[in-house]
Amino acid sequence: MSNREKCQRSLSKATENSSRRLFTAHRGVIFIGESLAKYGIKDILDVYIHDPRQRLKTYIMVVKGGEGREILRTKYPFEQVPIEAVKEMENLKNELAVTLRDFFIASSSQGISPVMGVIESDVSSEGSENKKQLFKLAGSAIFKDLKLVGFLNEKETSGYNWLTDRMKNGRINANLPDGNGNVGILLNHANRRITTEINGSKIKMLIQLSGEGSLSENNSPLDVSLPKNLEIVQNVLKETIEQQVRDALLKVQKRYKVDSLGFGREIYRNNPKQWKLLKEHWEDQFPDVDVSIKVKLMVGTGMAGPPLQLKEEEIKK
Repeated sequence: MSNREKCQRSLSKATENSSRRLFTAHRGVIFIGESLAKYGIKDILDVYIHDPRQRLKTYIMVVKGGEGREILRTKYPFEQVPIEAVKEMENLKNELAVTLRDFFIASSSQGISPVMGVIESDVSSEGSENKKQLFKLAGSAIFKDLKLVGFLNEKETSGYNWLTDRMKNGRINANLPDGNGNVGILLNHANRRITTEINGSKIKMLIQLSGEGSLSENNSPLDVSLPKNLEIVQNVLKETIEQQVRDALLKVQKRYKVDSLGFGREIYRNNPKQWKLLKEHWEDQFPDVDVSIKVKLMVGTGMAGPPLQLKEEEIKK
């Protein structure tokens, strides 16, 4: 029996044991266990294509190291139903939020492979007797031919969001050199621009990232109202962003060797004639694309310069 038949049979059984007919338009999130995702989800997705009651805005996620039923059985603070907690967490856009519609579009598009958000169980550390089983968003899942091939962690997912122009708002934290504390920025604008140069089989891409935001955290002795100190903070944050982007790029391009970043789609959109020549062997060429990254970041100081709890002699000016 195929996974598609199993899924349909489960839905039929649920209907038989209920006094009401299932109304799937109320479904908020679809959870797919890690083992099933690695096996392949083509049959499962087919169930959601044909029924007009299915909502394409439903989130779809991989349960890392477990099964979907584990999340459904978990009680979560502030919410009566765990699904509502997941929907609220996804709406915050701090992590990768992927809907059925997003996944279907990527699956059927040229030059890009789909991804999903990831969730996993998390045990709170309130003492051995009072531990609570919760869950947390945990990065992103990379798919190839509708099979899970690997994961990106939270920081790599942040880099992925920059690379795919999903980082419209978010938070970036960075450590200052020599143990001088850390700073955090809350983005209110972010943008990505890709320039492609193709010379025969050699492909070069310049990725220009720009962002604007204000400091939301300054756990350092720096008075960021001074231009020289603000420049130090900006440079540290820029280096952090670039490192996150390079880590995501390295993992997707060199380890998983699957174009989840949409580089092929950029060529298809901007140079369709070249894409016709490249698409048959794009899977082999993608790992060898030469990528350069430039980051431009504008940081506002927020409401205060130095941390207010520091004495005058402790502040670096």
